[in-house]
Amino acid sequence: EYFRGDWFMNIAIIDDEKLWRNMAHKLVQNHYAGVDINIEEFESGDSFLERKGNFDFVLVDIEMPGKDGFETIKEYKGIKQEFITIIFTTHMEISNKGYFVDAFRYINKDNMEAELKEALTSADVRLETNKTLSFNELGKGNINIRICDIFYIETEARKLIVHTFNGELKCSGKISQYEEELENVGFFRSHKCYLVNMDKVKRFSSSEAEFTDGTTAYVSSRRYAEMKRKYLERKRNISCK
Repeated sequence: EYFRGDWFMNIAIIDDEKLWRNMAHKLVQNHYAGVDINIEEFESGDSFLERKGNFDFVLVDIEMPGKDGFETIKEYKGIKQEFITIIFTTHMEISNKGYFVDAFRYINKDNMEAELKEALTSADVRLETNKTLSFNELGKGNINIRICDIFYIETEARKLIVHTFNGELKCSGKISQYEEELENVGFFRSHKCYLVNMDKVKRFSSSEAEFTDGTTAYVSSRRYAEMKRKYLERKRNISCK
């Protein structure tokens, strides 16, 4: 279901050593001072998975009794698809395994303060898409949809069709209004009738964009070069450094 209220961020910290959990908790809390967040600590991957929580951000140690960090994140992806993973380790040589779990950053525990601060600052760009946007669904009224759940917005016969992870919604409004609101979170007006979420684009050409769910939207040939530039810029802003 879509959210019908204000969004706040849920953060999980998973480490079998209390010292590191406390340090990470303090750093995260200081970084998000004044922001509505909820931080939960877990001493194992098993206890985290048993919680079955809805976390936007998971900070996890690699080496733990029971399930290690890789196994924990891999299993959690069966519960929740959209979240950011930051992995703690004292053995940076195994960080090349991160692609298995789409890790956003690897943090060297011996340099946690500096590296976690940078990671959180970079992650904020991506986390903006977890916020919600208000639409007026025809016949039903206002509804808040998470930005990251939107693949693209299409205008048709004086109404908007919002294509989302949960299906299509027919709404009132003007596409130009949403173009302005979504410009800074990775959306691009690929065609006069289409506003696409570049984070969901799998591939695109000078005529068409294909999304990760297999759907497609038009791309205007004259807007292709600008879309390519914006797409690469977006990837750089949210990439793993």
